[in-house]
Amino acid sequence: MKRLNRWANRVGLFLCLGLLILAGCSSSSSSSGNNNDQPLNPAISAQLQKVMDTVIAEYRIPGAVMGVRLADGATWFGSSGTASLSNHIDMTTNLIGKIGSVSKTFEATVVLQLTEARNGSILNLNQTLGQWMPAIRTLPDVPDNWQVPANWEALTLRQLLNHTTGIIEYNYDPDFRDNYYLPAVPHVWAPYQLVDISAKYPLKFQPGTAWLYSNTGYILLGMIVEAATGVSIETQVQQRVIGPLWLYNTTFPVSPQFPEPHAQGYHDQNNNGFLESFENVTALDPSYSWAAGAIVMDIHDFLNYSIFLARGDLLEPQTQVQRTTWFPPASPPLTGYGLGLSNEQGYIGHIGDILGYQAIITYRDGNAIAVMVNGEPPEQVSGDLTFNSVAHEIFKRSLPILSLPPITSDTAASQQATGVNNTATSQVVDQTIAPSSQTTVLRQLTPEYGQF
Repeated sequence: MKRLNRWANRVGLFLCLGLLILAGCSSSSSSSGNNNDQPLNPAISAQLQKVMDTVIAEYRIPGAVMGVRLADGATWFGSSGTASLSNHIDMTTNLIGKIGSVSKTFEATVVLQLTEARNGSILNLNQTLGQWMPAIRTLPDVPDNWQVPANWEALTLRQLLNHTTGIIEYNYDPDFRDNYYLPAVPHVWAPYQLVDISAKYPLKFQPGTAWLYSNTGYILLGMIVEAATGVSIETQVQQRVIGPLWLYNTTFPVSPQFPEPHAQGYHDQNNNGFLESFENVTALDPSYSWAAGAIVMDIHDFLNYSIFLARGDLLEPQTQVQRTTWFPPASPPLTGYGLGLSNEQGYIGHIGDILGYQAIITYRDGNAIAVMVNGEPPEQVSGDLTFNSVAHEIFKRSLPILSLPPITSDTAASQQATGVNNTATSQVVDQTIAPSSQTTVLRQLTPEYGQF
């Protein structure tokens, strides 16, 4: 009954947000804080268009959209390919898509706001998961006797935010993936059920000593926010981030339906590389990624958000300093990961990769780039793609066209050049810290960035 009440409340929130969006304007491009917007040079625009067209053809992706705003105000939006393989609908820049793990930046902003005195200092980055467990057990969809492994209780909010807990991804678990890849059999997950999947595995290293990307940490953060405020994470994100930034075409969905018009998302289920056989995975229930990856938006909001995020517009200056204290990840070419924010050789933002969609936002020296695609590359053509991401490839190939610094392969040199703090080790510790009564044998895993 508790879980039914929770989802009933979320459906009500979704309907309210839908009315808000309908009442808003069709694009938020005027809310960027830059009143000097002007068209990008046509020759450069044509080259960016060619990059998109070339990359999606090369990696067999249905479609892509891209937004660029340079430090001088020159702005460009473009689209390529198709938004629907079955209906042969062209991709356009007004379509909404899933942003996957970029959603973590929204949640992290909420968490950081709640640490600030102006918001009552409800949270503290040094607080532990164990301190919040009694309150978490009072949430509507959490069993009264639910618990996490004993050695998780000392994990801090800071470690959850910067992926230094050592918690293994729940989406690496074979049983989870069997459900995750079956959109025809929609499954609604309670957040604690996702955490329980990760709890079967030992921690990968001593918390705080290394870096391992983990969606599970952000599921726990969502539960902590709800326990601390008595308000759903969807509502908190709406009230603290989406609303204040006037992101009219941005939503935190609570059901498989999300606002129209949106691009369909595709996955090469058969792994044969033929676009015609890609499976439409648009209608997956967002509960499988929840606070770690459920948000949807259009490219105009996405580009504007990249600027607001990197500047720290919604945070006090000292909070933004904490957010941009970089831990060096074992995931090149990333040179640092802060509190729900990444540093890729001076480009500040985040990447997202969720079933059927990929996305990236970056900001450097006043220059912002945002890319969204509605598919994932088949294994046989993914090649040496960074993070296996087509969105990232479009971003990377656009840099020389825009006369911006390239992404280099010399991670050590770029860490020094961008001032990344290297005092903490980025090597994964071989020691595993096993939960009590832990007998599961963990298969070999490689740290990845951007899953969800």
